[in-house]
Amino acid sequence: MRNRSKVIDELRNSQKDDKTAVTFFYFDSISTRSTAVEFISSIIRQLLTPLGAIPDNIVEIYRTSTLARPALPEAIQLLKAFDEIYSTIFIVVDAIDEPLEEERRHIFEIIDQLVLQPSPFKLYITSRPRADISPMASGLGPSINLDHHISEVTDDISRVVSEILLSDSWMARFLDEQMREEVVTTLSQRSDGM
Repeated sequence: MRNRSKVIDELRNSQKDDKTAVTFFYFDSISTRSTAVEFISSIIRQLLTPLGAIPDNIVEIYRTSTLARPALPEAIQLLKAFDEIYSTIFIVVDAIDEPLEEERRHIFEIIDQLVLQPSPFKLYITSRPRADISPMASGLGPSINLDHHISEVTDDISRVVSEILLSDSWMARFLDEQMREEVVTTLSQRSDGM
């Protein structure tokens, strides 16, 4: 599992009360976890963990489900029920472009239901540019496009990869300078600005 990001750490450090929750989900194109159900299940688990006990309103929604694992509509209802517990819920979603297009539609349906009404949900979503994502994300609020900063992002990726290659004793010992440069170049180019 990847390390948490600086964004998540900053959010957690800036929110000191127990009425604020910071959750996150990293999508991965090669993982079976990149589904709408896994996304919402992970967020629910993260919201439940600090509570110690499962609140009655959550138990009641779960009890009415006929499935061992609630279907997507019940899971959305479960997620919305946390607005009685938390005043602010941050959801950081990384690489929403990674799941298959059909799953992305389901994920955006969930997100739409969370943010279209006044609610405690605050979302931070990252994605590579994709034609199907722009229309789905257009109503979610402000966005930042880094397309005109791709070279800066690529330079940052190159710097980080170089640092990792030099700091890892095995890689520093067995990769000569030419091989390190090739690894840095390949990873930077294939990162597609992400």
